[in-house]
Amino acid sequence: MNRDRIGSCLPERLHPFSRNVLDLYLSGALDTAAFLRWFHMPNSTYLPVAECIVARLDPAYRPGAPDRARRSLRG
Repeated sequence: MNRDRIGSCLPERLHPFSRNVLDLYLSGALDTAAFLRWFHMPNSTYLPVAECIVARLDPAYRPGAPDRARRSLRG
């Protein structure tokens, strides 16, 4: 679905846990806040990767805003 929009955000290899979290986010099963909370868990260097992904997919997201876009990509 949105993978072509985030390709430049992704590292060459992605930890399986983070890949699963990304798949859940892209399917709409996770909201943006949950994605940001869980995506980087196996590797803290994924923090900027998560920010890049969200910036490309969720136009309502604003880093540091109190409401970290608590909605799924489904709308």
